[in-house]
Amino acid sequence: MKINNPLGTYKKRKKVYSDLLNKQAGKINKLSNIRLIIALVGIGNIIYLYVIKGPSYSYYISLVYIGLFAYVVTIHNRLKHNNKYFQALHDINETGLHHINGKWKEFKDTGLEYLDDSHSFSSDLDVFGQGSLFQYINTTTSYMGRETLKRYLTEPCKKEEEII
Repeated sequence: MKINNPLGTYKKRKKVYSDLLNKQAGKINKLSNIRLIIALVGIGNIIYLYVIKGPSYSYYISLVYIGLFAYVVTIHNRLKHNNKYFQALHDINETGLHHINGKWKEFKDTGLEYLDDSHSFSSDLDVFGQGSLFQYINTTTSYMGRETLKRYLTEPCKKEEEII
């Protein structure tokens, strides 16, 4: 995929991840229903076998239903994990679209907590806070990423390799 047109690229990717999220939501809902059915049918069969055949039959069938239920829960959890991943990718592309469209001042992460009046330039030059450089260039998604960006904006480079 060529990235000559960032706006088009962000739109395409956002649509792809939107579609994936919709498909995942359907699969997650189906598996939730399957889990419920397995649990209800399993409990019903266990009780039925306990009453009709005795505890030994109900014990063995309960192992089967517990194994089946655990398997479906594992698949369900994997789908939910994938859903979070696709949601993050969707959000990244949506943020990119907002950035291109000039809506970056609406971003919630302004870096205001990093504002330090005792710092030599960070409070003078709108490095942190609403409408700041931090808000404009911040694309981080983790705590460590935010801390690294803060460090780049407040501490001068001392190594020639970092400057060049």
